[in-house]
Amino acid sequence: MLPDSRYRVIASTEPGAFGKTYPLKPEAEWGCDSKDGRIVAYGLTPGYETCRGLGWHGCTECAIDAAA
Repeated sequence: MLPDSRYRVIASTEPGAFGKTYPLKPEAEWGCDSKDGRIVAYGLTPGYETCRGLGWHGCTECAIDAAA
């Protein structure tokens, strides 16, 4: 999933997620958190050469029971 700088989903494999606000609360450029029985890993997308990134975060989710 790819939330933009305001945490609105702009790309996802989950039907119906596009345009919804994702409750990501990053404390660093990358990390992980658990919410509602799911593990969420995220990373701030980098820029290119001298251009800053757009503030988007790449995210992946996995059910905690599937991760074990």
